[in-house]
Amino acid sequence: MVQIQFPDGAVRSYEKGITALGIAKSISEGLAKKVLAASVNGEVWDATRPIHQDAALKLLTWDDADGKSTFWHSSAHLLAEAVELQFPGAKFWVGPAVEKGFYYDIDLGDNHIKEEDVIALEKKMNELAKQANAYIRKELSKAEAVAYFTEKGDEYKLDLLSGLEDGTITFYTQGGFTDLCRGPHIPNTSVIKAIKITNIAGAFWKGDEKNKMLTRVYGVTFPNQKELDEYLLMLEEAKKKNDLVVVSIFVNPTQFNNTVDFVKYPKTIENDTKLLNNVLCDVLFLPSAEEIYTQNIVSDKFDFDGLEHQMEGKHRKGHFDGVATVVKTFFEIIDPDIAYFGQKDFQQLQIIKKMVQKHRLNTKIKGCPIFRENDGLAMSSRNTRLTETHRKAVPFIYKILEKVREQFNVNNTLEITEWVEDEFKKNTTLELEYFTIAEEKTLKSEKSKASDKKYRAFIAVFAGEIRLIDNLQLKNN
Repeated sequence: MVQIQFPDGAVRSYEKGITALGIAKSISEGLAKKVLAASVNGEVWDATRPIHQDAALKLLTWDDADGKSTFWHSSAHLLAEAVELQFPGAKFWVGPAVEKGFYYDIDLGDNHIKEEDVIALEKKMNELAKQANAYIRKELSKAEAVAYFTEKGDEYKLDLLSGLEDGTITFYTQGGFTDLCRGPHIPNTSVIKAIKITNIAGAFWKGDEKNKMLTRVYGVTFPNQKELDEYLLMLEEAKKKNDLVVVSIFVNPTQFNNTVDFVKYPKTIENDTKLLNNVLCDVLFLPSAEEIYTQNIVSDKFDFDGLEHQMEGKHRKGHFDGVATVVKTFFEIIDPDIAYFGQKDFQQLQIIKKMVQKHRLNTKIKGCPIFRENDGLAMSSRNTRLTETHRKAVPFIYKILEKVREQFNVNNTLEITEWVEDEFKKNTTLELEYFTIAEEKTLKSEKSKASDKKYRAFIAVFAGEIRLIDNLQLKNN
């Protein structure tokens, strides 16, 4: 027997090998129909995976972020199955869930996805979803996995396999499609009821412009048509609010306190321009340093009510003066109604909001979610400078943040911080510069938690000479 503890503290006994889905059915058939995945001792599992040891269990549905993520990752596999049927010989790189939906990077050879292909792919995905094919997990040896993809002639999966250790490799199969994947996945395809391919773009393999350009297919799915319709209506409304989209690309010299980092910072204008051809971009603003700073490349001085003295400000003197100088100049030139900034540099986002407020600018600032690689690494231009060894090591950063999120409502911030520091001391490849749990509005590190405040974990890490930052919002229950 195994002892299963539920989120409310209740404990029930079940036969060894019971699945989360089986447990859900023992409670009610209605609940079982809603279950997409399960958190087992803090790790997201397939709801159909057998549980052989005592565990803390949380059943995940569409209402849970991890439930949605599992749903969308499974949808990426459904897309890949449809692509393989429509474009025989297609090869697949990675297909992760993102904030709203999913994408898959695909090598189509000499083929291109046209408008009529998009319609056909959506139709095929709907047909496959109705087949109610189970997502079947299978553990393989590395040799078996290599042999499979060697026979298939898929160099992309072979490249992924080269970084995996024997004993950690799993395949997932649904219908006629098999993929190298760590999971988790939903029980079967039938819960995917509404499907929309949202965009076709280009993406260099591994984000390196020296590599082949792959086709990136974006999509979004929902468990019912009503939610898809509401989502598409929201997109239409968003387009109405933005008549003209301006994208700016500018590597700001005054934001770098390390001259070497500025010189070596990736400047992939040609690649960026190609990618923008595939998205909603009307104007590309590509100024020189002289256009921004005129005669002297020196930042203006700003007061951000103390936001600038936290975290990055402590370690990068004058950094946010450089940020504000450029952004304020952009706003004065472009005069945008709405400006979008990524949450990966959450402190920068808050600083820009403060600058707009204090200088009474008429621009509304919106934060955009962090986009991550399949292994959790936050996407950044700096990632292309990582050595092979460091690239394999850096997913550790996001894994730490996920563990912090799990601990946040159990341990105090001091205990969590000490644990993070200890974990990095054990890591011989990465060096922790700082970790802190801070309140989102003030960005001040907090020793205690208040129920009416929002908190976020912030981290900066050196992978060799490459400095990486990341953050994750924490749930304050």
